[in-house]
Amino acid sequence: MLSSRLASTPKPVPDSKESFVRGCDGSILLDDSSTFTSEKNAFPNRNSARGFEVIDDIKTQVEAACKATVSCADILALATRDGVALLGGPSWAVPLGRKDSRTASESGANSNLPGPGSDLSTLISMFAAQGLNARDMTALSGGHTIGVAKCQFFRTRIYNETNIDPAFATQRQANCPFSGGDTNLAPLDSTNNMFDNKYFVDLTNKRGLFHSDQVLFNGGSQDALVRTYSTSPATFRADFVSAMIKMGNLGPPAGAASEIRLNCRCSAIHRRLPEFLRRRPWLWNDPLNLFRLHSDSGMDFDKEMSSTIVESKDAVTGHIISTTIGGENGEPKQTISYMAERVVGSGSFGIVFQAKCLETGETVAIKKVLQDRRYKNRELQLMRLMDHPNVVSLKHCFFSTTSKDELFLNLVMEYVPETMYRVLKHYCNMNQRMPLIYVKLYTYQIFRGLAYIHTVPGVCHRDVKPHNILVDPLTHQVKLCDFGSAKVLVKGEANIAYICSRYYRAPELIFGATEYSTSIDIWSAGCVLAELLLGQPLFPGESAVDQLVEIIKVLGTPTREEIRCMNPNYTDFRFPQIKAHPWHKVFHKRMPPEAIDLASRVLQYSPGLRSTALEACAHPFFHELREPNARLPNGRPLPPLFNFKQELSGASPELIKRLIPEHLERPASLKIQPFWKIIHTGPSSAIAEVICCRRGGKEEKEMALFYFAGREEKQSNDCGDLPMSQ
Repeated sequence: MLSSRLASTPKPVPDSKESFVRGCDGSILLDDSSTFTSEKNAFPNRNSARGFEVIDDIKTQVEAACKATVSCADILALATRDGVALLGGPSWAVPLGRKDSRTASESGANSNLPGPGSDLSTLISMFAAQGLNARDMTALSGGHTIGVAKCQFFRTRIYNETNIDPAFATQRQANCPFSGGDTNLAPLDSTNNMFDNKYFVDLTNKRGLFHSDQVLFNGGSQDALVRTYSTSPATFRADFVSAMIKMGNLGPPAGAASEIRLNCRCSAIHRRLPEFLRRRPWLWNDPLNLFRLHSDSGMDFDKEMSSTIVESKDAVTGHIISTTIGGENGEPKQTISYMAERVVGSGSFGIVFQAKCLETGETVAIKKVLQDRRYKNRELQLMRLMDHPNVVSLKHCFFSTTSKDELFLNLVMEYVPETMYRVLKHYCNMNQRMPLIYVKLYTYQIFRGLAYIHTVPGVCHRDVKPHNILVDPLTHQVKLCDFGSAKVLVKGEANIAYICSRYYRAPELIFGATEYSTSIDIWSAGCVLAELLLGQPLFPGESAVDQLVEIIKVLGTPTREEIRCMNPNYTDFRFPQIKAHPWHKVFHKRMPPEAIDLASRVLQYSPGLRSTALEACAHPFFHELREPNARLPNGRPLPPLFNFKQELSGASPELIKRLIPEHLERPASLKIQPFWKIIHTGPSSAIAEVICCRRGGKEEKEMALFYFAGREEKQSNDCGDLPMSQ
């Protein structure tokens, strides 16, 4: 089978670098399921790791001979070895007896697999984290002697890097233009259909295709070894075999559930799900949809679903967590218990799991994060200040400890079953674009939520992306979530520039600005708008530099004035002069001009020229939502869209008129009240008065603290000196 596949492609099977994610357990072979996203979709693997149908064919024949005996992980290890040997490389004894994992980790693949833009120190540390040394890393990199790569992964190197042979760069540029041609292919080395040491010979001549290739020979610690491999094929082959055996022996995480799959693309757990649900994973994360399907179809879902819960080995799932609330201001104390049901998100911050309150039956989401005892948690402080229909609400919080005396903060929040990311993925899997009414409805609510957090508590989210936008699939109400990166921005105070997920990162952050504004959220929201319209990210950069390249393809090269507006301290900018791509050509021909106009207003280089969130809400693109008879496609009413809170306090009468539909009565509460006039224009003594409890309620006091913190005056009164550090 491998021999026949080699006739059509030089790389017959997926790389064994899958061991980097969960050990050598065949996790890369799994397709998407309702509980995880496939590692095939991870950025380092996308359109790179392939040949999975070869493994499928081998597995089919093996199962016919000896059912449920040989794991997919063993087949993958053997196929990798044989593929190398068939292309002229070495062979080696593959230890067998592996089991297949029941899950995969797209996030693990994104964070653990080396990317083509990695530097030497990153490569060494990532391999070291897997128990592999620098020599192993360099030898395994020699696997790039086989195969091809897409232009989008090496464009930055051939146009911007200096440690490259000029003739080689020119040769590659002929098939990889600065703009366009992302999928054009180039060989990884000069003999890409043969396993040999030419990859290392190319490196010594500065002809490495990827940045992560050439860093192996660039005046660093691996130069001598690269020279050895370039002149001694036998040494390279011996080291490559040794490293492959070590990598193949990497075990899965301790306690990980395993099996011998009958189908390499699907765990036995997910095969037990009804076919209807297996093909619609976005449905069974929503209990309401499950109930509706159960009652409509008569299927025995309870029995089948229980298997997926009982067999879960997650350390959180199934635990009961009890805490006490109340006890302040004369309120009685009460105990609340939660049953942790399933993990719905995880990352470097901690985990988010779905839980049920045993006393009330209410479903909640609990975010559990490691807490440094020396500091307050900023996310908690900010969430306590926010109360808005388009911001996820905090119910309460509690601390928990472990046997290792680790302290964890648990944020108990309302549960919303879907994310914008999964909704987008649903339409992508169905090969459909999101209906325009939903694009309008979702985007409007995103901007409305941003208008609130930007103006009332003065918070900048700093990580707006589809993963951090919740969607109720029944009401279609949208809520911003995950305020782990959020911060109240203070003018003149530096902030970190390396913030916000790459595809949605504003250009001023890429240019290293440390004094920025809430307009970075507007840029991110504009990227989400474009993604809803296109069905895919507008700026899918592979690295910070490549992200800027993707932006330049659309907006053109920024002018000196635009660069000054983004970061006045940035002077070292040498990009080719590229003309802006017309916005109407970015989207399909039938795109409404109002949608294109809104995208062009929020996706601008100069932060000060971007629309504010409120201005975006008033844009004509959303006029359909303001119609008296506006309804969802199923005839149900739209979620509440015009019950504004204090976010209108600084809006002009003209803007308010555009925001509130004529058929709705504009309540007096929308007018600027005396308190807010005091906040915006009054002297510090008046604000201090509010803080010192003479006027206003709890919310007003908290608001005043934020505004007062930005004043230069420092007042004393009968409450004592105010804590300016807050």
